[in-house]
Amino acid sequence: MRTAFTLRPHDERQAAYAQREDALRALLGEQGFSHFTAIVDNMEHVLAQHDLQDAWYLSIAGFHPDAQGQGLGASVLAPGLAAVDAAGAACFLETYNERSLPFYSRLGFLVAGHYAEAVTGCDYWLMARQPNAA
Repeated sequence: MRTAFTLRPHDERQAAYAQREDALRALLGEQGFSHFTAIVDNMEHVLAQHDLQDAWYLSIAGFHPDAQGQGLGASVLAPGLAAVDAAGAACFLETYNERSLPFYSRLGFLVAGHYAEAVTGCDYWLMARQPNAA
């Protein structure tokens, strides 16, 4: 099973972006890092239209397909979503995987928009969750 996720308020999210810049540049190389930053910039531009600047962000959550459908994702995300609810905050995520929409919907996320990402040309969905939505 592989999983990595971050649920953060907006100001902490910005600090996390700054911390990972050097590591991503080394991992992706200059061209890959340039593409990555263009993708993030495009997504941030779209995000600004949704009044989510104070919302917490679910950055990355992923499980190997063999581990899906067993309740693991919901159990891993439960403490973070409980913290969001306790803070009375909204949260959001972006997903490129249409198959994940029902999963996130069961956790209280609603599709806020469906977009084509300009660098990759791939579709993605912005999903938002109000506090205590599940």
